[in-house]
Amino acid sequence: MPLLLEDLAEETAGSLRRTVERFESAAKELSARRDGQSNEEHRDEIARFARHLTDFALAELPRAEAIWKWEGDQPLKGQSDAEVERRLVALQAVFALQAQLCVIARSVWKHAESLGCTPEQHVELDKAWRRFVQLAHRMKSDREYRAKGWQPRDPERFAEAMRRLEAGEMVFITAEEALARFRRS
Repeated sequence: MPLLLEDLAEETAGSLRRTVERFESAAKELSARRDGQSNEEHRDEIARFARHLTDFALAELPRAEAIWKWEGDQPLKGQSDAEVERRLVALQAVFALQAQLCVIARSVWKHAESLGCTPEQHVELDKAWRRFVQLAHRMKSDREYRAKGWQPRDPERFAEAMRRLEAGEMVFITAEEALARFRRS
């Protein structure tokens, strides 16, 4: 199944890349074109395009969450480093392109605002953009972790904790146990 996810991510990234290019081109063309339209007609056309673009960008969020969940369900063993790297690169591209759709939609709304329109679904668009950026960043950090391995932020403190753990002065607890202790306090 990891190869299926990799193929799906690569195809999705390619499709999104073309979609982003088309939306960018259409936004530039629409901003520059007037074709004898009145200011009101031009404003309405830009607002209509902004609504469609926003709806399209927001519709990507469930797909991003499904892909993210699928990635999290991937087995840790039985995959070559090259396969995992290709999949993470493709997923990072998908999430970055989805974020780019939100950026384009914001830009079109900004132009519509300058013509007197009130932006719609601004909060939802910002939330979606933040989530796409978060997912893209997660893929990037996963790739960096795989390339460099984990390193503690404070090596001396980590070494001291490991020494105390091995000496029996400390006890290792799971995250669930730590949360349970914290909730009781």
